[in-house]
Amino acid sequence: TRLPESKFFLCSDKSLRALPYPAKCGGADWRIVPGNADLIALLFLARNPQCERVWTVEYDVHYEGRWGDLFEHFEASQADLLTTTIHAARETPGKRLSPPIKAPDGAEWPEERRLRAFLPIARLTRRGFEAIDAAYRAGAGGHYELALPTITAEAGLLLEDIGGSGPFVRPENRDRFYFNTKESYSLRPGTFVFRPGFERIVPRPNTLWHPVKPEGARPWDEASREGPRGLAGL
Repeated sequence: TRLPESKFFLCSDKSLRALPYPAKCGGADWRIVPGNADLIALLFLARNPQCERVWTVEYDVHYEGRWGDLFEHFEASQADLLTTTIHAARETPGKRLSPPIKAPDGAEWPEERRLRAFLPIARLTRRGFEAIDAAYRAGAGGHYELALPTITAEAGLLLEDIGGSGPFVRPENRDRFYFNTKESYSLRPGTFVFRPGFERIVPRPNTLWHPVKPEGARPWDEASREGPRGLAGL
């Protein structure tokens, strides 16, 4: 069945760079990957003020279960940012993200207040959008894995982890929908990791897996393309 055009939200580099975020959308070497994929959801919420929440799910996220059950499980959650692997950035000391997170005045955000999250799947509320939008308009910026959780927390809003074992997960959800290793650069071992991609998955019910690449899809990062040699030690 072919979906009507009204069911799609289309954007481009041009429309994303038109957002009024000087530190996020400027520069001759701007790219959406790495670090700026949050702009898609922010543009959608800016253009659709009637929406109170938006889920974002990357194409290589697999849920071994019924997606509707996962979404319904968190329907009552009041979290302004609901995602995975939320933790203090210093807990993954060997991982440096570029561009680094900047406060509105252009200074680097104090390290002791930086949070990190892994965002291939996330849900953002209107309140969360407004806080992030205001910070970006004022000059804040940086890789969205740092910027989104840090800005949300600094605004006094609520963060929640979908699963895993970190400090933002509800006890009943601990390691329930995924598990990984936040101290590792690649988040492995686990079911929801940065790299390498999974060629097959274990049929563990109601579990999130990432990255599960369709046949023929190449990983975006150079290390994964180099295989075991590139991933050694990461």
